[in-house]
Formats: sequence, C-alpha cells, structure tokens
Amino acid sequence: MSGRHSLAGTNGIPLEAGRTYLCVVSECAEDGRVRVDEVLWPDGRRFPAASTTHIRTLGRWEMGNVVEQYEVAFKRPGRREVRRTIWWERGRWFTSQS
Repeated sequence: MSGRHSLAGTNGIPLEAGRTYLCVVSECAEDGRVRVDEVLWPDGRRFPAASTTHIRTLGRWEMGNVVEQYEVAFKRPGRREVRRTIWWERGRWFTSQS
C-alpha cells in the first residue's frame, strides 16, 4: 500500500534496525486466535512455546500498518519458563535484538 506508515519505534515496537527476525511455527484457530507452537532463532536454536497471549493489535488494516504483539512463554527443561515479546507485521515475525 502506498499510504503505509510504519509504526516502528512507537508503542514499544522495535525499529527495523533493532529487530531480529524469527521463524515461527504457529496455528490459527477458526476464530482468528493465533497460538505460537515453536520459535526458531536465526542461529538455529529452537524453543517450544508453553503458552501464547495476544496482547494487542496496533495500527489499521486500511492503512496497511497493522502490527500484532504477542507474549510467549517458552519451555526450558529443568528451569523456569521465560517470557518474551514477539511481534507480527505483514507476515513476518520479529523480536527486539536486546
């Protein structure tokens, strides 16, 4: 869309330069809810997800700048779960590099 205005750098959304793009195995229910099953990091590490919470949707579909924020708890054998925020924008998943 020509009128697309990026929301990067607002509402906690990482700037493009500060993103790590991820491969996410997910499942979408009939009602539209998304459940993250596994996250694959660029270095090859794989983390199964224990739970997924959709926190919020930012932007507008009409403007072509919708970004969705998810809180994912990752399973870690023998350790406590780790929670991480991941984002979805235009078919791509990412997190902040920090």
